[in-house]
Amino acid sequence: ERVRVAPHGGEGKRPVRIFCAVYTMETFHHRLDSIRETWAPKCDGFMAASNKTDATLDAVNIPHFGPETYNAVWMKVRSIWSYIYKTYYDDYDFFYLGGDDYYLIVENLRTYLSSDEIRYAGGGDGWPIPLYLGHRIYELAGQDRWQSNHGGAGYVLNRASLAVLVELAFGLEYCEPYKIRHFEDKKIGGCLRNFTISPHDTKDRRGHDRFHIFAPQQLATENLGNSHKWYVRHAQRGVYEFGQEAASPESISFHYVQPRLMKQIHTALYGMCPEMD
Repeated sequence: ERVRVAPHGGEGKRPVRIFCAVYTMETFHHRLDSIRETWAPKCDGFMAASNKTDATLDAVNIPHFGPETYNAVWMKVRSIWSYIYKTYYDDYDFFYLGGDDYYLIVENLRTYLSSDEIRYAGGGDGWPIPLYLGHRIYELAGQDRWQSNHGGAGYVLNRASLAVLVELAFGLEYCEPYKIRHFEDKKIGGCLRNFTISPHDTKDRRGHDRFHIFAPQQLATENLGNSHKWYVRHAQRGVYEFGQEAASPESISFHYVQPRLMKQIHTALYGMCPEMD
């Protein structure tokens, strides 16, 4: 009940154009139905980057170096961002990418991207300054200069940062064009840091997170299983809030959301639950 859906995004301003994408593979195409039935239609454009094209699911085969496995997701994500840049760069203002198990509250994302905070951080109209938005983590604990955004909750690039990433950063030796890696989010953060692009602080005015790398029930109960110790080591400022009041009312995304839970969250957020006598 704490999280609210913004009624409209950017009242009185030019609507921001948002392209949303998930990366997946044919084995997990069954997850795409719930995405397309819930939050995906609220984006201005949507694509599921896969190893098999299926127009009925908005799935597009994105060839990449290396095998189609989790351990090679860095190669896949490099190809996805390159494809998005070449195909959609001129049509959208912001680009959102994550795995096939995040839930996105598009209205809250649109409102946040339309805010004066983001307009100022992006250098004014058209956001000419590169922006890199999501849930900040440390690659090396305690070292601010190693920050990146966690891939599980998804992250946002504007046109300026997307151009830097694809046109400049991907050519660097650091960005390892032919290395099999699984930590794609850390690599994206490192590639952008080479051009002094760091994650923006996306917490709300009360210091609550908008992007969540856990599911709602995990946030409420702190039942994180094997992920807990890892997260505490890498969390922004080494601290993460849990409990009923942890999530920002302006929350944008949640991670580890499987199809059934995705529909449950959507039903609750949009008032589709039947009234009980």
